[in-house]
Amino acid sequence: MLNGIKTLSTLFGLLLLMFCAYAENSLMVVYPAPGYEYIFGVVYIGESIVKDVVVMNQGSGLLRGSAVVKMEQTEVDEGEGDSDEEKNVIQIVSDPTFALAEGEQSILKIRFAPIKEKVYKAKLVIEASENQRAEIPLLGIGKKKAKSYYLLGCGVSNYRGMVPYSALFDLVFCVIVLGIVHLKKYKVESTTR
Repeated sequence: MLNGIKTLSTLFGLLLLMFCAYAENSLMVVYPAPGYEYIFGVVYIGESIVKDVVVMNQGSGLLRGSAVVKMEQTEVDEGEGDSDEEKNVIQIVSDPTFALAEGEQSILKIRFAPIKEKVYKAKLVIEASENQRAEIPLLGIGKKKAKSYYLLGCGVSNYRGMVPYSALFDLVFCVIVLGIVHLKKYKVESTTR
């Protein structure tokens, strides 16, 4: 009888082990890879850019989860703190929740729309079933647009600290026109004497 119980116990243990080995587990894979900074680059104030983060289920069970963006404290202007508006500079603009069967994927759309000229940092935190978690650092730079100037109606010139081609062309054109006007005026004065 004792031998039969040992055999039954061993058989039960093997069945339990087989069940655990073949249990349906989800496996979350995120692109871009967590741990590396996902860079939006330089974006002008008043404009925005949207980038994608892909969440895939490479396991055999159902993968349920959600994502959230957490803004990080960055250098602030003298005495100024981050405003409520700045908390939405980097945000998820698609559905942040997902339920993925084996082999399926979900695309999270992340928008960066700066409101000040500064560096913005945030973390995209993705949490899924079976305590799976991924954090992706996000980085974007807000920049003011260069002012545009119209010179002599010859088109737009963006002055950025050095004389652009069209501004130089306009300057040469002005010198030539003023020179011609001056020469005509001098010629008229010299003929009337």
